[in-house]
Amino acid sequence: MNSGKKRLGAKFAAVLALVLSGLVLGAGPALAHDALTESNPEDGSTVKTLPDEIELIFNNNPLALGSVVRIEGPDGDVTEGKPKIVDETVSQAIAPGAAAGEYQVQWRVTSSDGHPISGEFSFTAEAGNEAPATVEPTAEATETTVAETTAPAETATEVATESTSAEADSGGTSPVLIITLAVLAVVILGAVVYVFVLAPKRSSEN
Repeated sequence: MNSGKKRLGAKFAAVLALVLSGLVLGAGPALAHDALTESNPEDGSTVKTLPDEIELIFNNNPLALGSVVRIEGPDGDVTEGKPKIVDETVSQAIAPGAAAGEYQVQWRVTSSDGHPISGEFSFTAEAGNEAPATVEPTAEATETTVAETTAPAETATEVATESTSAEADSGGTSPVLIITLAVLAVVILGAVVYVFVLAPKRSSEN
């Protein structure tokens, strides 16, 4: 009787141990924080050209709250703006014009379970990324601008010159003055005719 109870107790203890172990193993992944699974560039790698941004890829979607990524190179901090999170990928832009050399990346994000996680890695760039190009005006564009700017002044000068020439050709005489002179000429002519022709004739008749 006692031996049967002992065997039953031993079986119960074994089943309880299996259940507890299963609960512990099952809860392990749920209690574990998110982890960085991949980075671009990879830790310790060498790239030909410094990329415009770096990427951190996690096994779960991190939270945006409290996420910070800092990138330092030969010229100091080249981090530009804030990190962007799309699904499980966190990307951080690099300022244009950064030089070639070794770069250190320090990151901190909020795990999907709400706990902060952090880490760092490094890589080397054989060439820096390009600075934004500045557009300089060409000689042809400058000449065109100057021509467009001076054209109205030249046109105004030509119009003024033509007006002055036209007045000089006409002698500056207005139509009113010409009519006035013509009337005076007719009056004078009439007076001459009257004095020298009509007056003597009337005197002789009288």
